[in-house]
Amino acid sequence: MIAAIYARKSTGQHVADDAKSVTRQIDNAKAFAATHGWTVGEIFIDDGVSGAETKRLRERARMIAAASNREFDAVIMQAQDRFSRRDGHEAVGELQQLSKHVEVWFYADSQRFESGTFASNTLGFLQAEFAAEYRRAIAAKTTEAMLRKAQQGYVTGGKVFGYENARLNGHVERTVNSSQAAVIKEIYQRYADGEGFKQIAHSLNARKLPSPRPQRGRPAGWDPGTVRAVLKRSLYRGVVIYNRTKKRDPDGSRHRGRQPKKDPRDWITVEKPELALVSNRVAEQVDTRLANRRHTYLRGTKGRLLGRPRGAVDGKHLLAGFLQCACGATFEAVRGYYVCSARRRKGAAVCPSEMSFPVARIDHVFLDALEQTVLSPTFIDRVLDATFAVPPDANREALVQERVRVASEITNLTAAVAQGGELSSLVKALAERDARLKQLDKQLAKPVDIPDREVLKAALELRSGQWRDVLRSQHMQQARLVLQHLIDLPIRILNEPPPPYIKKGDTRGTENIGKWQAQTRPGGLLVGLIHNVASLTVPSWNQIAGFLESMRRLRDHSGFAT
Repeated sequence: MIAAIYARKSTGQHVADDAKSVTRQIDNAKAFAATHGWTVGEIFIDDGVSGAETKRLRERARMIAAASNREFDAVIMQAQDRFSRRDGHEAVGELQQLSKHVEVWFYADSQRFESGTFASNTLGFLQAEFAAEYRRAIAAKTTEAMLRKAQQGYVTGGKVFGYENARLNGHVERTVNSSQAAVIKEIYQRYADGEGFKQIAHSLNARKLPSPRPQRGRPAGWDPGTVRAVLKRSLYRGVVIYNRTKKRDPDGSRHRGRQPKKDPRDWITVEKPELALVSNRVAEQVDTRLANRRHTYLRGTKGRLLGRPRGAVDGKHLLAGFLQCACGATFEAVRGYYVCSARRRKGAAVCPSEMSFPVARIDHVFLDALEQTVLSPTFIDRVLDATFAVPPDANREALVQERVRVASEITNLTAAVAQGGELSSLVKALAERDARLKQLDKQLAKPVDIPDREVLKAALELRSGQWRDVLRSQHMQQARLVLQHLIDLPIRILNEPPPPYIKKGDTRGTENIGKWQAQTRPGGLLVGLIHNVASLTVPSWNQIAGFLESMRRLRDHSGFAT
């Protein structure tokens, strides 16, 4: 019989190969195979990877694939916890799938993994849960040690651009890297002086200045996102902040994507003025500019971000980049006129259209049309009709029926567990049903408010009036953002031959040449009040009441800072 070997160690060991844990595991597994007269086949090793991070256990995944193809007859490992440290039912389920293809042996106790009986299922589940609990205990001790280091201002992670890590008396401290620190200082000063992220990044790359280590497979160099991250990092101001985000899920796996933030009360903040690379004056200038930049974004009544301006944040003209020529390119503003960017930059061979529109006049004409449609009382009534087409308790009966069904399934699964069924799959199914039952109870516990059409109408009228003011104001960034909520961009211009009374090259009155085509967004006025009005989602009337109160307090201010 051919036996494969799987070895794993959670943390990497910086020692000779013959002293590593995985090396000992392999030697012991080979000895175990020899006592049974088996031939050792392929050896799979995951070194320095937690047993809970299944997506990073690449060799384990390769071993499972090989087992499903029957490339060997058995797999040997030290113990069940080498294969997985996930929660009990998850780990047992993974081993059960593997054992359908090959025999699974643990050399530590010379036992073969088995399932299908009450005793084997219970034993396997308990062993897996003990392994998971050990992982949780180690994680708690590690967290405690890291918090203690952070409170003393020591390094708890890897290197940061601008500094070197130096080991001293059993801990690691940071020292300033002068050449990299000079780059950081330049970034702060240039941004404080008015340059943008992209401009700064391109300039640094052109001079081939040092940059942070790139992600695997990407070229080295600065990009706008990296420049922004530098400006936001508190360490460059001499402040060390630890425990801001949650790195792992409760099951031990790493968060995918952006890590969720923890309660600021749990953060650990330590002043380290000797590590500051920029002065307080420059840092304050940077923060002021970043704050002003954030004010160009539209926010709802509770401060939730509702969107960002399309195209350039600092666009100076209302419709620049929003008008689309028949050739597919957008119009840009040049010397007081909107012109097709493709014709201007690439010539008549690419775009034959000779259309151009006076900026001031066409903005006025467009806003008149917009106010007569999307911001009109008639349009508000249409939005209200769509919103109230379905009663707020329409889906309550469906929730009640689903709860009865889920409760019945839980009863059946509990009986199956008592009768000695396949424990891992039953426990997993039971946990899923229990979680769904809690969700249903939470939804059904919410009181069903009787919607007040007049309250919502008042909120929409207040917003409509304020958005009218902003569209006609000098707050161009916010006005452009309002357009994105009211119509589906771009605004298409259908080219047609100019009337014979318009001479070639004469742009007077050309705002009436051709046809415009733009689709309104019925739910645009409701953004931040009701989600997905187009799909007739029931509104949150508490949000509407809160919105009305906020609007009353802020009538004299811009409607987008709320």
